[in-house]
Amino acid sequence: MKILLTTPLFGDFPIRDPMFPLGITYIAGVIEREGHSVRILDNYLEKNNEDDFVKIIEDFKPSIIGITCNVDNRFEAFALSGIIKEFSEDIMVILGGPFPSVCHKEIIEDIKSVDIVVREEGEYTLLDIINCLENRKPLDDIAGITYRIKDEAKVNQPRPFIQNLDALPFPAFHLLKIKEYPSYMAEFKDSFLDKTNIDAAYTASLIFGRGCPYNCLFCSSKELWRRTFRILSPENAVRQIEYFIEKGITAFAFWDDHLLLDRRWFNDFVQRIKEKKLQFIFKCLGRVDSIDEETAGKLREIGCKMVYLGIENGSQDILDLINKGVTVAQIENSVKLLHENGILATGGSLVNAPGETRENILENLEFFKKLEQTYSRGQGKPKGIMMFKPANIIIFPGTDLEKIAVKKGRLVNFRWTNDYYEKRNLLMDSSPYTPLYENVAIEKLIEYLISAALKIRYYTFLAEITWNQIIYGGICSGSVDKNYKRKFYISKIFYFISRAPFKDKVGYIYTILSHVVFPKVKNKLIRGIKKDAIYALHKA
Repeated sequence: MKILLTTPLFGDFPIRDPMFPLGITYIAGVIEREGHSVRILDNYLEKNNEDDFVKIIEDFKPSIIGITCNVDNRFEAFALSGIIKEFSEDIMVILGGPFPSVCHKEIIEDIKSVDIVVREEGEYTLLDIINCLENRKPLDDIAGITYRIKDEAKVNQPRPFIQNLDALPFPAFHLLKIKEYPSYMAEFKDSFLDKTNIDAAYTASLIFGRGCPYNCLFCSSKELWRRTFRILSPENAVRQIEYFIEKGITAFAFWDDHLLLDRRWFNDFVQRIKEKKLQFIFKCLGRVDSIDEETAGKLREIGCKMVYLGIENGSQDILDLINKGVTVAQIENSVKLLHENGILATGGSLVNAPGETRENILENLEFFKKLEQTYSRGQGKPKGIMMFKPANIIIFPGTDLEKIAVKKGRLVNFRWTNDYYEKRNLLMDSSPYTPLYENVAIEKLIEYLISAALKIRYYTFLAEITWNQIIYGGICSGSVDKNYKRKFYISKIFYFISRAPFKDKVGYIYTILSHVVFPKVKNKLIRGIKKDAIYALHKA
């Protein structure tokens, strides 16, 4: 049987950098092992439009098309399912991924062009579906799917998680155009503390583990994985790295939420890399409570250039409120240890959480200013920790935050399958297709952030918010003065400059020139124009 596994089509927003669709490479590996013909199509990489896609399925003639999606590209996935059914009612359309796993019932009830939703892990579930189709058997006994019977959603029993990930066949990386993906290191290399071997032309994305044992207020992982965690053996993880090194790729992005969770596993992983004398660079994610002196040293030894930390906030009250389970002291210690080992520490801050006060906002900014001043090199753009960038906390399906939003009337008669577009989200550089939790209105939040930054003379943050929230966000959202008071925000900043001592004027102007004007125009505007041009060509 022929199976096409695909990402949604290239959409209006967000215009994203393509990344390896790792989940479907594992699924493809299982299906190939059973002798089926599989193709992986990454529309984000290939920039396919509707006509391109239809031509591909005309030529390949798949019996099943599986679409992987998440919450921010769900509408693109729904639209693609409609395109497929318009082409041929006989093709079975299956949706999978994090978002469908949580909202499976809504999808089957509301999106008639989707036949089946695969919940959670799809490797053996899709294989069972194929076997049922080939043998003309009903779907009743397939664990882990939701499907339609007489316009009603039928939710089958859950499928147990795969406990031994090493039992899965090697992912079908050969079905990806691995050297057409961009380097994820390029945009950060000027900030790396250690400049050794940073000019890799390609980057490979890898994930070794699944699940999360933690309980953060804003995260869907608890609903998706039920606070479990499993990971490949260190031997298998290293074998995946070797696969790409043999193909000339020596830079990696490890997207595991918890690469450092199991200390014994990580030590074994490091030891195997050293024994094989593998030379590569990488960036990874990490909780701040997983970074100690030994771990930071081992990360440096095997080529780590950057760790994206789950900092989330510099106010202990907010960290406790969102169930992060860490302290501000642990955050600062992790940044310090990484900095001492020549590793760039980066991490964003979630703002506008339920119950956040103006005092919390001020405390948050003071903490990030302290980190920047302590772990920076020279003036201007900090080296050692990336600039503070506020992100409005996002409501994801199945989270405790979603329940709070419903209870407090922030989400009224809301369904994840219904049309949703809120352009005000762009003011916070966030997708307009996913609701934000607004403890206070976004416009008021920006005012509070500016006011706090002015109070503590946080120049780099003022430069960042001048660009992202006022200029770039305002342009993207098509905002006008009467709605978003953009002139008011700008006037507040320039009022501060006009009354500030000479050295403060110089400090702010220098910061906005060095941090905003030169690098942003060079990188963000040109990059954005290039992407818009590519998109326009495909729409033409």
